[in-house]
Amino acid sequence: MVRKKWYFWSLLPSRLRHFKKSKDAAKKKKFLEKVKENFVNERKDDLSNMIKRYSELKDIKFIFVEGVLMDKLKQCIYTYTEGRYLSTISLCGIMAEDVTIDVFVSSTIKANKNVLGQKAKREAFRTLTQEHRTKFLFDLKLIDEETAGKLNEIRIKRNSHVHPKGGVSEKKDSLTMLNLLIDLLHKVYRPNKIPFDVFLKSLGKGKQEEA
Repeated sequence: MVRKKWYFWSLLPSRLRHFKKSKDAAKKKKFLEKVKENFVNERKDDLSNMIKRYSELKDIKFIFVEGVLMDKLKQCIYTYTEGRYLSTISLCGIMAEDVTIDVFVSSTIKANKNVLGQKAKREAFRTLTQEHRTKFLFDLKLIDEETAGKLNEIRIKRNSHVHPKGGVSEKKDSLTMLNLLIDLLHKVYRPNKIPFDVFLKSLGKGKQEEA
C-alpha cells in the first residue's frame, strides 16, 4: 500500500503537466478528481496527529509584524503540524535571522556621525553570521539577554540538524525551536512597543475611538 501511494505521488508532476495540455475534458476532470481525493485521504490519515501537533504549540497572541514575517510563521506552523520537522527547523532558523535583520534595520545606526539608511544597514548586516548579528545587537543594547539567548538557542539547534553529528531529534527540536520563535516574536513585536495610534489603526479603529 505504501509503495502504491508513493508510485502515485512520484509520477504526479509529469501527469499533471500532461493533463494540463490534454484536450480531453472528461479525462482531465476524472484525473483531477482522483488527485483531489488522494490529497484529502493523505490528510485524513494523519488528521489526528496534525491536531495533536497543533496542541503542542504555544498560543500565538497579537504581534505587530509585517506580512512577510507572518507568512513565514504560518509556514513554520503548517510544516510542523504536517510532521515535516526538518523543514520546520530550517524555516525557524530563517525566521530568526529575519528578526535580527529587522531589529537592526529598524534602529537608528550612525557611521562617522552619519545616520545609515535602511538599504545600507540591511546589506551590511546580511554579511554577518547569525552568531555575530546576535552579539552585535546585544552589545548595542538593541536586544536584551533573554532575546539573545532565544536567538542563540534557535541557531544552535538549527546548525545541529543542518550539519548533523548524530544524537538529535527532529521532532523534539523542531517543536522547541517553533515555540522559542513564538516567544521571540511576542517579545520583539509586542503591541506595547508600538505607538498607540498605529496599534489602533492596525485594529481598524478610527481616531474618535482613540480618545
